[in-house]
Amino acid sequence: HWKGAVYDLARGNGWTVRSTMHGGCPFVEAPFVSFKGAATKKAASCAAWNTDVRERLLAAPPALLLVSLWGSAEEIDDGTGRSQSQQYADGIRPLFDELARAGTRIAVIRDIPNDGPRLGIDCAIANGERAGGCLAPKPEALRPDPLAEAAASLRLPNVRVLDLTPRFCAPSRGSGAPVCSGVIGGVPVFYDRDHLSRSYAKSLAGPLGQELARALRSPVRPPKPER
Repeated sequence: HWKGAVYDLARGNGWTVRSTMHGGCPFVEAPFVSFKGAATKKAASCAAWNTDVRERLLAAPPALLLVSLWGSAEEIDDGTGRSQSQQYADGIRPLFDELARAGTRIAVIRDIPNDGPRLGIDCAIANGERAGGCLAPKPEALRPDPLAEAAASLRLPNVRVLDLTPRFCAPSRGSGAPVCSGVIGGVPVFYDRDHLSRSYAKSLAGPLGQELARALRSPVRPPKPER
């Protein structure tokens, strides 16, 4: 769901983008056991996909690797009983270390706030012009992201975490407590219950580029929308 933003950045910066995905599958070298709290049927296909992607990355290391999952919903279990962030750290370290030696810079995009019933497209449609009611308290919508925690804990100079949370959540006008919104600037944030709408993703191309430039300490030119 970040493609709208990434492709606009690519056009503005002359990047060649190669993308690969496996829905509901964490990009981590560890046994995948559950998705959204239910046992997954994708463990084998996820493991095969991870192996294929790792081999392709190591065969031709890219200048930049962008990684986005739904870490809070994708549970792994290596049998050690450790926290998810510790298991994720061990699951990404070998690949990230090897890519670092090849000169690849890695940016992990932190999970975005998510609360399907209160922030998803159904709320935006049901509320119409009153879509400002599609709100959820930040502590409830923004769950811990074990991948982002793991990436930060590695303390590798080539690995950075991008956090776009301020583009989804802000202090409320009344209490001042932070809330996350399902409609921002008149644009639905989600196209379903948990994926960014293309329109809102494209509106984040500039902020994503700024966050990337800050994290990697490297200039990133403004995005160029498709004609």
